[in-house]
Amino acid sequence: MSRTPQKIAVRPLHALAWLAAIAAVLVAIDLAERFAFYEIRERDTSSFARMVRRPIKDTGMALVHGLAGDLDVSDLPEGMPVFDFSLKPQDAEALLAHLTRVRVIGTHDEFSRTAIPARMRVDGESYDVRLKLRGRQHYHVVPPRPSLRVSLRRGRSYRGTKDFNLIEPFDKTTDQVFLWEAKEHGLISWDSTMGVLAIAGRPLAVVQYVEQVRSETGANAVRPEGTFFRGTGELYSEGMDPKRCGALIERVTGWLADPNSIVPFEPMQEVLDLERFRWFTALTEFSGDGHGFANFNMKAYCDPVSPRVEFLIWDTRFGRWESLPTSQFAEQGTQFLRGDRYRTLHDEALYTLALDRVEPMLERMRTFYAAYGALMARDPFQRFPRGGPDGGFMSARPAKLERTLRAKAEAIRATLEGEQLQWWVDPARRELLFATTDRGAKRVEALLLRSGSVDAEHRLR
Repeated sequence: MSRTPQKIAVRPLHALAWLAAIAAVLVAIDLAERFAFYEIRERDTSSFARMVRRPIKDTGMALVHGLAGDLDVSDLPEGMPVFDFSLKPQDAEALLAHLTRVRVIGTHDEFSRTAIPARMRVDGESYDVRLKLRGRQHYHVVPPRPSLRVSLRRGRSYRGTKDFNLIEPFDKTTDQVFLWEAKEHGLISWDSTMGVLAIAGRPLAVVQYVEQVRSETGANAVRPEGTFFRGTGELYSEGMDPKRCGALIERVTGWLADPNSIVPFEPMQEVLDLERFRWFTALTEFSGDGHGFANFNMKAYCDPVSPRVEFLIWDTRFGRWESLPTSQFAEQGTQFLRGDRYRTLHDEALYTLALDRVEPMLERMRTFYAAYGALMARDPFQRFPRGGPDGGFMSARPAKLERTLRAKAEAIRATLEGEQLQWWVDPARRELLFATTDRGAKRVEALLLRSGSVDAEHRLR
């Protein structure tokens, strides 16, 4: 007589435990492989946390993206471009090898900088292009969605340029606030929009399109005559008068290369467009940019007609204003801010930003997130936390950005609105002299003479 088969009871907690154990084993294997092959850099050895975080972050981001599947591209904002790349099998393997190489060594080398041919379709057109990886941070090199530098071939252009970047969507979105504000003060801007990255027809990620600074940047800004250059001296374009600009570029790159010096005001007047430059330095400080004015991070433009040099807002490292004294800002580039005459111009612009420009910045930010926030929320990286004042989970970034901007403005106003003022008379020169230990310019508006004494009413200019 056959026995009735018994049903095996499956307990939910036991099943979850088994699934968790399997997942843990897979993650452990992935981490073991990464730890076995990753190269430890000098800056990684400062602490155990720094030593292990690259493999852990890369594993975490690969899991987040792998579990998400293809990007939902239904109901895209009107006119949003989809950049669809097709690669031959050997070229796709080469791109993956480049991604792996950057993750392993933590930066780029000659191997990972090698261009890879591909075909790009966007807005109904097809282009021959060359691809390079862009960026070395972990979120730029997560397969299958790398951040890319795209160079169009055969003399063609897209949106008026031959070179552009497609980067993960949360890298430069904070920069947008300061890019918009830079336009308000006459600084040259770069073209930017949001799009979708697809490979072989698969929509993978939201990306930010960022124009690479080249000669076309000047043409788009209706200033094609000038020379674009990097703070370390490399030229992005020659312009119409490279000889005239060459002398100015040499002086500027010399200043940038010596962050411990003090640049005198008179040479700055001769070489720099001070009106635009003061807004550039003020925006750099207001952003809490830990890069400071480090020459490797600077992009500039020489106008051969003026002739003067001005700078572009490019790669701000958004942070707390109070943290600047312990960041690169205090060392990299404050040679421009150590002189009192220029510091006065800079502080006036900085105070204006803190007093009058926060609300316009926030309004532009809200418009941006109203247009693209829903799509960015579908991107897998939305669920991966990051550090910094605008970090955490990306869904909270707009609110954190607003809180940080308001806190910056409040701290700057409190610092620049000091009322300490001293005065004394120099009888020999028949002059009334003023001095203050407060930071920030002051303007004497009235002198009231009473019984031989002098009272000075003043306010911050």
